[in-house]
Amino acid sequence: MLKYKILFIGLGTMGFHMASYLSKIKKYELYVYNRTKITEKKWLRKYSGKNYNFNKNIKFDFIISCLRDDKAINSVITHIDNSKCFKNSTLFIDHSTISLDQVDKLFKFSKKNNFQFLDAPITGGEEGAKKGKLSVMVGGIPSKFKKAKTIISAYSNNIVLMGKVGSGQ
Repeated sequence: MLKYKILFIGLGTMGFHMASYLSKIKKYELYVYNRTKITEKKWLRKYSGKNYNFNKNIKFDFIISCLRDDKAINSVITHIDNSKCFKNSTLFIDHSTISLDQVDKLFKFSKKNNFQFLDAPITGGEEGAKKGKLSVMVGGIPSKFKKAKTIISAYSNNIVLMGKVGSGQ
């Protein structure tokens, strides 16, 4: 059985619970990264997955980020760029709370590196994340949306393609 390699970045209020749903799916090989290592260790004690540092030579099928703001996503993008932990078929799904300018930067970053990007902000709060009942508004290419929907549906029950990249935000 082919396993998707997934990197989930950001185990904060929402991401902690979202990643937990992915950890329960056997066809996913889940890696997690959090800037606060205490939180990452807490998650790893509770759920099935592997910690990731950007020195490992792993190419991911999906990179999912759920970060607080532009500054947080920028710090992580630098690590992603330096590590080259992606391949041409990688799909980057961003659930972060970021500006439209940042969405544009992430889109350009993905194009420069020949992988796909979806902006996919979430709503539903911590309770929705705990219950796996988030709503996700996605901006991106329809075929990539279809590919991502399987992954996103692990922690969301309402997933809508809004239009091109930027339409999610």
